[in-house]
Amino acid sequence: MNALFVGLVGALLGAAATLLAAVLPARRLRLRWYSGHNTTLLSTTDASLSVAYGGAALGAPRVVELTITNPARRDVLPNTFLNANPLIFDFHIPIVAILGKESSPASRAAPNVNPSGTCLELGPDMLSAKQSITYKLLLDGPKKDVKLLRDPFAGVNIKKQLSEGRRATLLGVASAAGSAVATLVLSIVVFWTQQR
Repeated sequence: MNALFVGLVGALLGAAATLLAAVLPARRLRLRWYSGHNTTLLSTTDASLSVAYGGAALGAPRVVELTITNPARRDVLPNTFLNANPLIFDFHIPIVAILGKESSPASRAAPNVNPSGTCLELGPDMLSAKQSITYKLLLDGPKKDVKLLRDPFAGVNIKKQLSEGRRATLLGVASAAGSAVATLVLSIVVFWTQQR
């Protein structure tokens, strides 16, 4: 019975270590991005209602958020951008204006971005360790998926991730499933030892 208990504890610790290794950030440089809110400003077909920016009427105005996060423990420096090429995101509809940018933590500057047609160019600039930047953009057109058009990095892993709300939901489900499995295994062990 002692050997079984020690084996079970070892297996649970091994599973926990594997899970932590998968969840905790690695030491290599990484960037994550996602498109958050994508909200139309006109949800009516009433011709008497319109939205204009800079005196020009917009046919299908919408506000879109793009968040870029550096979860790594090191800064992504400007010299990491190969040949000083920017990171480019394509929204597939015209970018009318940048409405705002927000950095977390607020003490770190948000890199400047340059709208160019349907694309948003970022960098070369520093993205601090553990920094998250959200850009709010005014676009004109139907809802489209945002695509990473150019990844100019060498040695930086950049991936699209789920929005924060969806990630939290999935992590909650995974945590509950892990707890249920651990409870089931423990119940089986207790039942088995009582039968002996």
